[in-house]
Amino acid sequence: MIIRCAIIEDDKVFMQVMEKYISDDRYLQLTNKYSDTLPVINNGALDNVDVLFLDMYLPSMNGIEFIATLPKTPKLVFMSKSKEFGPDAFDYNAIDYLHKPVSLDRFKKCSERIRKHFAGNVEPPSDFFFIKHGGVRQRIQFNDVSVVKADNNHVILKVNDERIKANLSFKEALALLPDDQFMQVHRSYIVNLKKVQQIDQNVIVVDGKSVPVSGTHLDALYLRLNVRK
Repeated sequence: MIIRCAIIEDDKVFMQVMEKYISDDRYLQLTNKYSDTLPVINNGALDNVDVLFLDMYLPSMNGIEFIATLPKTPKLVFMSKSKEFGPDAFDYNAIDYLHKPVSLDRFKKCSERIRKHFAGNVEPPSDFFFIKHGGVRQRIQFNDVSVVKADNNHVILKVNDERIKANLSFKEALALLPDDQFMQVHRSYIVNLKKVQQIDQNVIVVDGKSVPVSGTHLDALYLRLNVRK
């Protein structure tokens, strides 16, 4: 599940921080960003946005005044250096209130709240998914996928003995695959943990294919596989 996000924030430094946090989150996708409210009013720019990270102090108007102009309001995350808009956040049923500056740990808690909110609005997970391949939608069982490799703006899936190029970004593939079965082990690889056959330092064999493991993911991989170093 990819949750589409927008940011309205006039502080350039804090905007960069939020962009980094969102881009590194596997479930969130930044689709729009603005330094003021004027480019957004009455043009439908937020119609396809799931969550709006909204600064409460903006050049043209404050956040509450801006919300009042919207015919359709996405779910909100309030952002402010002060806490004076707490009652408003409650009134608007905001998912979270981020008090600036925002640490990475605090943002991760916010992201978890966002995911929990949207998890209640999606169907229960199944054991399969569909991808567009060869002009048609092809059904793929999660258990049949062993390795996913990044390929520019697409991914290549090893499905049994077949290699399938899918019209998905690496981040979208990571969000699509169930956490309890799949894990990112490298900036370009996701593996099915049930199909890991061998571990040799920073290389694993997954369904007959050798896959590199980056140092940042190695300890977590050993832990997930219940293997002692």
